[in-house]
Amino acid sequence: MSMTACLGIGLVLALAPQLLTQLIGRQRDSGPVSDPRHANELPLWGLIGVALASITMVAALGMSWSRGAWLGFGAAAFAMAISLPRQARLGLLLAVCLIVAGLGLYTTGLLPASVEARLTSFTQELRLDDIRRVGINEANYAVIERLAHWQAALEMWRHNFWTGVGLGCYEPAYPDYALINWPFALGHAHNTYLTIAAETGAIGLIAYLILWVTILWRTWQATRIARGVNRGIAIGLLGAWTHLSVHHMLDNLYVNNVHIQIGMMLGLLAEGKISAVHMGAFDGTLCGDKYPWRAKYRVAKGWQVVSSDDCCVAYDTPTEALEAAFKEWEKRNEKS
Repeated sequence: MSMTACLGIGLVLALAPQLLTQLIGRQRDSGPVSDPRHANELPLWGLIGVALASITMVAALGMSWSRGAWLGFGAAAFAMAISLPRQARLGLLLAVCLIVAGLGLYTTGLLPASVEARLTSFTQELRLDDIRRVGINEANYAVIERLAHWQAALEMWRHNFWTGVGLGCYEPAYPDYALINWPFALGHAHNTYLTIAAETGAIGLIAYLILWVTILWRTWQATRIARGVNRGIAIGLLGAWTHLSVHHMLDNLYVNNVHIQIGMMLGLLAEGKISAVHMGAFDGTLCGDKYPWRAKYRVAKGWQVVSSDDCCVAYDTPTEALEAAFKEWEKRNEKS
């Protein structure tokens, strides 16, 4: 999985400008920032660093020749397009434009033939019946291999529906459910969701889905409230979670210490949400000047959120204030 190294390089290139900017800013002035509106903006050379990181990761994506990675990238681009504008309606329109543009490339033949063949060739071998009846050749080997392991994982889950065969026990249990011609376990079912279902049953699968739905929702909240670099990071994290969720339908990406990168990105999400409150606490607004409610910080009184009906509530932590402020923002959107 050499893509992991490329992802690590891209993350370093993307985050290094921000870290250096903060260090330089602290050396110049250790006091408070005079205008918080511009304290979280990335300079030109930082944008160049982010652009280089993006080019590096897109190049790695193309060279991987992985259908799962390409599908994940497409889903991630769709999610990021929706979250890019402040108004979700404009984001949805932008995402629809991306889909239309992609379909236009496909229908007009502007998409390279090799890429088109790679994206569509698997449909000829995709089937839902018993894989043991299918002949194996060089053309269909990759697709049939995945389908065979999917079928074995489904059998594990069917015989151990609620609790599975045990966490981490997919490989030891595999010989009892292996299909003919596929005697060797790969450690996973080429599908993270089926692997979790086989190992932990319906209980574990539901818990896993709840976890990631929560992470996606929290990230979406951050894209609505954060500013500047923090908002860019939040949008990028939403794309990363979307890519991971889609790619996991065709493979298992929890390898080569990727969990460490996921932990780091979760830390960025948590820090970014708190920073969003700090950046929105100056003189007034948290989600844009057009919203009439306020979220202000006072050391003596804590975090205050003023709702649309002029009720002021103080909170002990910025996280609690952020949750309340976001609910007020949703109410304003529903009324408008």
